[in-house]
Amino acid sequence: MKSKQSGFTLAEMAMVIAVLGLLSALILPSFDGMVASARKAQVKQLAHQLNQGAIAVNALAIGDNAVTGDTIQYGTTSVTLEEGYPNTATVRNVLGDSVENVQGGADLIDTVCTTSGVLFAEVASSGIFQICNKGAVLANCNVQYEEPTGPTVGPTITVTTSGCGDSTTTPEVVINN
Repeated sequence: MKSKQSGFTLAEMAMVIAVLGLLSALILPSFDGMVASARKAQVKQLAHQLNQGAIAVNALAIGDNAVTGDTIQYGTTSVTLEEGYPNTATVRNVLGDSVENVQGGADLIDTVCTTSGVLFAEVASSGIFQICNKGAVLANCNVQYEEPTGPTVGPTITVTTSGCGDSTTTPEVVINN
């Protein structure tokens, strides 16, 4: 009686490897697109939070009859006013004392990008918040808060997402109060 060996042939193994390679070639670009979409959503969410905080500060300033240069209390932080809205040096305070990373790492917003969970780095109290990626800033993936230029003009919040990670550019978002 003849014994038969069981197993895979070299041709079968090569076919499985080829199919896995094809699947990974199809899946990886989709994953990159999802990462870019998530970054864009994070940038737009921060812009929304800045806008809502600026509106809330403006309401407090009106209620307190506060003027440019005055400092008002916003929650547990202080905000210095420019035409009734936060100035660029203190606009980060409308986001809260410390916006904690849900994973228990560092603050989500800091002055530098780190690998410990910082999501945005604020450029030296300038009102520019750049998204971090593995401890480095991504160029052209940020939110910029600009102070009002007059008593009847609110702040401008500009979202730039062209450098958030995929090859397609999306329209920039500008929020004027």
